[in-house]
Amino acid sequence: MGGATRPTLRPYVWEAHFSARTVARMNLIINADDLGFSLTVNQTIFELHKLERLTSTSLVVNMPASQSALEEIREHPGLNVGIHLNLTKGKPITPVAHIPSLVTGMGGLYTAPYFYPMAMTKQFSPEHVEIECRAQIELALKVGLQPSHLDSHNHWHMLPLFKQIVLEMAQEYKISCVRPTKLRGALLPSRLWLRTAVDRQFPHQHPDEIHYQIALDDWMTFLGRPRALFFSDTLRRILNNSNVTLELILHPGRANDPDFPPDSISPKRRQWDFDFITSVEFDSWLNSVDGRILSSRKNQ
Repeated sequence: MGGATRPTLRPYVWEAHFSARTVARMNLIINADDLGFSLTVNQTIFELHKLERLTSTSLVVNMPASQSALEEIREHPGLNVGIHLNLTKGKPITPVAHIPSLVTGMGGLYTAPYFYPMAMTKQFSPEHVEIECRAQIELALKVGLQPSHLDSHNHWHMLPLFKQIVLEMAQEYKISCVRPTKLRGALLPSRLWLRTAVDRQFPHQHPDEIHYQIALDDWMTFLGRPRALFFSDTLRRILNNSNVTLELILHPGRANDPDFPPDSISPKRRQWDFDFITSVEFDSWLNSVDGRILSSRKNQ
């Protein structure tokens, strides 16, 4: 590397209330995406909460098991629940006639492989996006849920066309946390853009060490391939750079899930997430970086 200067990294924060430099250790937000996907996914997420392995979860309100999740949330008053805004799976909450640009001829939402190219060519009406997002948030509010945060399925809210809509709606509904919207290379296939992001941060890193999904500040972190991620020199280098608040995004579930809807993250992969986050191996890693799992999205 010669005399190359190591990049300066800012701490990853979810909201203004978090200031990682006011604490002496690494704070870990563990969020489970996709609550509502299936009854099995729901049960797995609630089990992780009972095991004190979650900070929060993100609820998809328009999936078959969403209503069941909303009912069971009442039994978990300590669990922070946000809205996983969904424009890429299932059917919308809003009548199709009110949001025609967002739906296919069959009345369903466009899946991600179609959604992203259409979004980049501005085929979706921002007004229709706002209408459907508002309907999803208000559905949760009507049953007494005050969302702790907003994020989105397939991370579409990071697109320049839509991110301001989501940020403004969070302010309107007094939702203090929004998953960061400054994701570099977000329109490339997931492994490619994440590899590119890490390569930009550490241009001299060996290629075999940058295939996993890690990120700080305006990037995100997925569990993905847990051992490659957690026991990598790259992640340790980031964590040793400064005190940080890091978000770990899980997609937990069970390998045997008869009601699971088609998705890019398979039940087998979701089982991996559950197994690792409940393992002694993960505990050892957390201790090694002097970290703690935040119990709330409030200021610690």
